[in-house]
Amino acid sequence: MYSKRLTTIAFIFFTLFCVQLNAQLTISGTLTREDGTPLSGITVEADNLTSTVTDANGNYELTASPGYTGTIAPVSPNDYANGLTWVDVFIGRAVILAALEFDSPYKLLAADINGSGSFTTFDLVQIIKILDGTSVDFSNNPSWRFFVTGIEFPDPNNPWSVPIIEPILIENLSSDTTVNIIGVKMGDLDCSSNSAYNTITGNVFGDSNNNCLDDDNGLITDGWNFELEGATT
Repeated sequence: MYSKRLTTIAFIFFTLFCVQLNAQLTISGTLTREDGTPLSGITVEADNLTSTVTDANGNYELTASPGYTGTIAPVSPNDYANGLTWVDVFIGRAVILAALEFDSPYKLLAADINGSGSFTTFDLVQIIKILDGTSVDFSNNPSWRFFVTGIEFPDPNNPWSVPIIEPILIENLSSDTTVNIIGVKMGDLDCSSNSAYNTITGNVFGDSNNNCLDDDNGLITDGWNFELEGATT
């Protein structure tokens, strides 16, 4: 009888050990623009894990075993021309001439199309090549870039001074983990990109509160320090 009890107890501990060993943890979060607009339909991949796709609210969830170490990264759509118009060229020239200012470091990162660590006329050339059909992509950047939220920029006018690691590293996963991500559409300087996750139609212009608006005066996202009316996107 005593031996049978020991066998039963050992079996129970072995079962609990196996359950714990096979337990899965989650890596989840929300993928949005800088202003919180959700990005849906974006594939999120991770090393040695099954990929997933963000839902209508930009949410994603991956499962991994305890101790998992690897990187996660949203996959950029190949929509290089999405949101690019001659209005972007106009805005870019004005910023370079110091007539306008970007209001966040993420917008400077979006403008650095050639990946040089600055915003210059060479970046505008990349937009122009897309617009005139001489190029179908950017020479040194994907259409979208994705950054983990919470990056601190000591100098908002120089976001390149902060090391930014892409993709995002997960080390020795020990509990359910939340990783929220910001998506930046490269070269889209007037809030006009059209996709499953953000659509603006008609004329785009800035209001007195520095917000980017559509024709119906619906607030779309934090905008720019300028006023531009009659620019068809």
